[in-house]
Amino acid sequence: GQAAGAVLGGYWKVVAGAVIIVIGFVSLNLIRVPLPAISVARSPASRGLLGSMVFGLALGGGTATCAIGCNPLLPMVLGFTTLQGAPAWSAAILGAFAIGYGLPLALCIAGLGLGFGKLSRLATRLTPVLRILSGLLLFAVGVYLIYSGASALLSSPGPTVTP
Repeated sequence: GQAAGAVLGGYWKVVAGAVIIVIGFVSLNLIRVPLPAISVARSPASRGLLGSMVFGLALGGGTATCAIGCNPLLPMVLGFTTLQGAPAWSAAILGAFAIGYGLPLALCIAGLGLGFGKLSRLATRLTPVLRILSGLLLFAVGVYLIYSGASALLSSPGPTVTP
C-alpha cells in the first residue's frame, strides 16, 4: 500500500477499489471470465513417478512463492545463512528449515488425500455460499477504498506554487 501510494499518489485507492469491485463482480458471477483449464486426471503422465515429480515441483513452487511473498521467515533464513560464511553450517540450517517447513505441509497434504472425498463433498456444498460472501465482501471493500480515496483527493489542497 505504501509503495502504491508513493507511485500513484492519492489515486491508488480509487484504482485498487475499482479492481477489487471488478473481482467481486466476477466472484458473484455478474461478470463472466473464461479461465483456461487443463485436465490431467486421466492422462497417463499424471500417474506414477513422473506425475508425482511434476505435482511435487508444482506444489513446491507454489508454496515457496507464497512463503517468500507472505511469510518473511524464508528470506530471513536465507539472509542468515548467507551471512554465516560457513557453507556446511548454512546447508544444515536450510535443511532443518526445509524439514520443519515441509513436514507439516506434507502431513496436511497426506491427510487431505486420505479424506478427500468428504472434503470434496463439503467444498461442493459450501462453494456457492462462499462465492457470494466473498463477492459481497470484495464489493464492500472496493466501495470503501473508492470512497476513502475520492474523499482524500477532494479534501486535499491543490498543488502549492511558491514564488
